[in-house]
Amino acid sequence: MAQRKSTAIIREQTVNEAARHTVRWTSLAVLSGSFVGTIMAFNGGWPTSWQLWTQVSFLAIIAGILVQAFCTLMQWANRNERHSPKYLAPVAIDIAATYVGYAMLLIPIFQTALRNAMLPEDVASILAHAGVVIVAIWAAVYPEQNLVEE
Repeated sequence: MAQRKSTAIIREQTVNEAARHTVRWTSLAVLSGSFVGTIMAFNGGWPTSWQLWTQVSFLAIIAGILVQAFCTLMQWANRNERHSPKYLAPVAIDIAATYVGYAMLLIPIFQTALRNAMLPEDVASILAHAGVVIVAIWAAVYPEQNLVEE
């Protein structure tokens, strides 16, 4: 009896390797986005032009990098003690800084979309803020889950 030939066009090993690299690079992108959000939180707003050097404070850059680096390292170092204040405090700071940085950018977008979906103003506002909190939580947790090997 003849063996049936496969109709596959890509090997499983290739897919697994591509998925591994995709997760790794998206995790780094999310972590970078968290750093940018923290910098913008310290800056007090997002630049209105591409001339970043004129609208982003050098002190905001330094403070944002230091705070986010500290939070990230403390989260990663204490990842096995997830119910400990040593883990939860840096996570809370990470989430709060990312939220503050992205709230001024994303909330108006989310609110407009929710109002266009015929939601009342108050409900749209609450859901927009909740959406940014969810994004901030994801930005704090996703990179750690994928970039630190157990």
